[in-house]
Amino acid sequence: MKQFLIFSSLIIFFIISCDVVGIKGSGNVRNVQRETEYFNQINVSGSFEVEVVQDDSNTLVIEAEDNLIPYIVTKVRNNTLFIDTNERISPQEELKVFITVSDLKKVDISGACKVSLKTIEREKLDIELSGASNISVSGKTDEFNLFVSGASKIDAVNFYAKNVNAKISGASRADLNASSNLNADISGASTINYYGDPANIKYNCSGASSLNRR
Repeated sequence: MKQFLIFSSLIIFFIISCDVVGIKGSGNVRNVQRETEYFNQINVSGSFEVEVVQDDSNTLVIEAEDNLIPYIVTKVRNNTLFIDTNERISPQEELKVFITVSDLKKVDISGACKVSLKTIEREKLDIELSGASNISVSGKTDEFNLFVSGASKIDAVNFYAKNVNAKISGASRADLNASSNLNADISGASTINYYGDPANIKYNCSGASSLNRR
């Protein structure tokens, strides 16, 4: 009876361990282009490396291990491209996503993603970051709205904005560039470093937060 209990416990432990680790990547990386409907917003959750470039058309390419690609979910709903996984996976190589978009309005990132937005030019852009995500942005805009929480970081020094509205919390960091107006709400142990010479600056700092001119 004792041996049976030990054997049963080992089986249960093995099953639980496999579930925690998830589906292991094969090591064989391939690229797959996926058809998408029109989108002007992007929502990514999980652990992805994402590159977004503004272009004349919307395209989507997934680069991942061949046996994991079926578990990477990409769908468009209400003009938003959602990217996630529908199973617990254990990739041996980076999960990469390459996107071109003609008109980008908003980006929402959660988890532990690394995101690059390149040559983005539009009147207004909204970005929301949570978890431990990192994002870099280049281009220009009239209005830049930024919401950052957790331990996320954003490098937008080369994203030239006239007006910036930023709300930063947790232990986050934002490097921004504003030329006209900067409104900042900073809490926790967060930091905003701003570049440019905005004529109007309004800010509220609490906790161990700080606003620094560079």
